[in-house]
Amino acid sequence: MRVNSAGRWWRGMSSSLLAVLVVSAGLAGAQEIEPVRGDDALPEIIRDAALRGDDGFKFRIMVDKVYIRPEALTDEEDYHRHAEMGFNVLCPRWLDKDMGVFEEAAELAARNGMYTMLWLRGSLGTGWGSPQFVHADGVEYDMLSPNSDDLWRVMGERIVAAARLSQRLPVIGVFLDYEKYARQPGGFVGHCYPLSYDAKIFDEFAQARELTPPDLEPAERADWLEKQGLHDDFREFQIDSWRARMRSIRDQVDAINPEFQFVIYPSSFTLFVNEVVWTELATERAPLIAAEHYTYGRGTPLKDIWPDYWRVSDDEGVALDVAYIRKMQRKYQDRGPHLVLGGIDPVVPGGEDPQFVARDVAAMSEVGGGYWVFYEGLDADSRHAQRFEQWWKIANEAIETGTFEVLSSVRTWNPHVAEEFLPHEQ
Repeated sequence: MRVNSAGRWWRGMSSSLLAVLVVSAGLAGAQEIEPVRGDDALPEIIRDAALRGDDGFKFRIMVDKVYIRPEALTDEEDYHRHAEMGFNVLCPRWLDKDMGVFEEAAELAARNGMYTMLWLRGSLGTGWGSPQFVHADGVEYDMLSPNSDDLWRVMGERIVAAARLSQRLPVIGVFLDYEKYARQPGGFVGHCYPLSYDAKIFDEFAQARELTPPDLEPAERADWLEKQGLHDDFREFQIDSWRARMRSIRDQVDAINPEFQFVIYPSSFTLFVNEVVWTELATERAPLIAAEHYTYGRGTPLKDIWPDYWRVSDDEGVALDVAYIRKMQRKYQDRGPHLVLGGIDPVVPGGEDPQFVARDVAAMSEVGGGYWVFYEGLDADSRHAQRFEQWWKIANEAIETGTFEVLSSVRTWNPHVAEEFLPHEQ
């Protein structure tokens, strides 16, 4: 089983060569290419420059909310800043709605030697259509049901648009965020999605099974299914409908670019992710990228059992996160092709420490497929952000050069002159 996603035409190229190819070959200004099937239909520059088997590639994904803001989405200085920090994949958080602006961002990222991913929320508010999600207890959430035609239409359109763009720019995939952002009536009930008991799926099930249920309130549907001995069948019916829709999206993407990948966050914990995303989006040519979040800060793997988890030492924090990555690799070993990435979030306790984070991401990348960061909570012009820039640069260069040991004794370094300790200066 391949656990690395090597194989795109630009994989293995240096950032400077990537930028030169994109500009000099005229890809940034090319006309949109219609969906096609098979490698032979890809542009010649992509076909002929294909580089495969680069098992040393490590993802360094920046999901940015700090620099690229809604009021300034395409300021090239911000893209250059990310490249200087050493990230190889840029995923601006606020570029999920306007594909024209995303295309401009992808061109800016390419000129600065970075790949791009489209960040896409896996849920939509009820303003986008109907029906809304209905929990087993009848509580209706302010988000569309996973059975909504409107939800799947919008998701499919955006994903396919990004795949089309990948034929002429280094857009390597979509980052699917299935965190539940909807308002939580009655409290938090997991992430997206558990089963929904909306009228649409309930009526479709009844029709498919030739049932005539009584007129039921939303809160009565789950109980009625259980009493009739139908709940397991209803569960499989709903999951099968999700799989068919997701398989259709993967098929459309494969017709355009079979190496187009998906990052999934949260990487497990929900029925929808485990039963649909993993089964339909992971392929041999496009392994699924599991974006872990129980590594967000120092000691995070302990947060469910110890309230002061962030008090662990640096050594313990790194060891915990490395162990967690290995644990998830074991958990997913019987699933489709994939790789596991540790995650960082600066607003999580321990995740606000640039020195620890630099050491942590290098260690996680050494045993996994790289790392990703959900960058939020910082003032872009603050001293704190500047220190992060220093340490991102150190960590990313260590990961790129494979000199992970450079970060093994990070606390002996002076954080104010961190640039002096870059691997190439050792």
